[in-house]
Amino acid sequence: MTKPTLKIPFHDDLFNLSLDSHEVDNRRKTTRYIRNDFAAMIISSNLFGLKKYSTRINDISSQGASVSVNQKLAIKSKVTLYFRFKTGKIFKIEGRVVRQCKTSTYCYGIKFTKQENSLGDYLLETQTDLLFK
Repeated sequence: MTKPTLKIPFHDDLFNLSLDSHEVDNRRKTTRYIRNDFAAMIISSNLFGLKKYSTRINDISSQGASVSVNQKLAIKSKVTLYFRFKTGKIFKIEGRVVRQCKTSTYCYGIKFTKQENSLGDYLLETQTDLLFK
């Protein structure tokens, strides 16, 4: 079942904005960073053991990430994400698959088990390009 589209208008003397409801469906409350200076891997477990998947991070924040992976992941499944930055810094973060993106079968929203302030601080400190989402 598809959600009905709701138009949310904003008007003033200088600015005219109209967004569809899917355009305002921002589920994260923290700044999303778009980065390409690290490698990422997801590890998930199933009945057959641990599975490792190379992944691309679409955007990331201290509370979660949007990821693209070449395998289907079950919604609500627990995963571990590993990030290795070009500086050598490594983060290991526990999370849960909370949604599948509407744009792709292999795009998922991962919510971190706890807020990762150290990751958020590191992303902010090392950000060189102003690419936010």
